[in-house]
Amino acid sequence: MLKKTTGFFDGMMNHSEAKSFVREHGEDGFLEYLQDQYPSYDLGGFSTAWEFDKKYICKARGRNGDIIIGWEENNYS
Repeated sequence: MLKKTTGFFDGMMNHSEAKSFVREHGEDGFLEYLQDQYPSYDLGGFSTAWEFDKKYICKARGRNGDIIIGWEENNYS
C-alpha cells in the first residue's frame, strides 16, 4: 500500500486505499501500519484532516522525526 520515496514526501499512498484501511482497521491500525513501515521514528500519532479531503497530507509525528505521506492521485500544484 505504501510506496517509500525520497524528496519532499517520505511515502506515497493511494488516498482511497488509505481511507479504506482506516475504516477497516481503525486509526490505531493505521498507526501500527505506519510504525511497521518506519520503526526507527517511534511514531505516536498522525493528522486526520486527510481522511476528509485529499488536499491534506498525512503527517505522522514521531520522537525521532516526522513522516509525511502524499497521495498518488494529487498533483500538488
